[in-house]
Amino acid sequence: MESRDDMDTITVAEAREFVKDHADRGVECPCCNQYVKVYRRKLHSQMAAFLASLYGAIIRNFDEAFGDTTVIGRVVDVRDVRSAGEKASTDASYLTNWGLVQKHGRGQYSITRKGVEFLNGDIRVTKYVYMLCNQRTAISEETIGIDEVWDEDFDFDELMGRHD
Repeated sequence: MESRDDMDTITVAEAREFVKDHADRGVECPCCNQYVKVYRRKLHSQMAAFLASLYGAIIRNFDEAFGDTTVIGRVVDVRDVRSAGEKASTDASYLTNWGLVQKHGRGQYSITRKGVEFLNGDIRVTKYVYMLCNQRTAISEETIGIDEVWDEDFDFDELMGRHD
């Protein structure tokens, strides 16, 4: 395949290979003309804020103590979650790619054991996931801890409602 004109006569297998070879930069699929790109998504502070807010909502809704692992698997509607960010629903759906939350239906999420351990600073998670057509295709070897995710101005204790 030397030029765009060659795309009219390629096989589906050749088209797949072409898209695979160029998806990191972005490419138009020669079969369907859809733009195809692998996006690198970083675990960022708004996602961490949503995760902490989800945890807090579970505690409020189920009257559990902070750090109590019985919050795992308890389902909360994202509308009940007070997030420091404005994109709570998209943050929730992206967090499934790190295994920090689990989706149970439209707008229904629970925090996982991994999510609790990450919030408590007990584990690190992959820093980036790579997404193609809203599907995770790869993860980075680089990891990140909760302390590295927070913005300097972000107050975790305030979000969790804990004051001295």
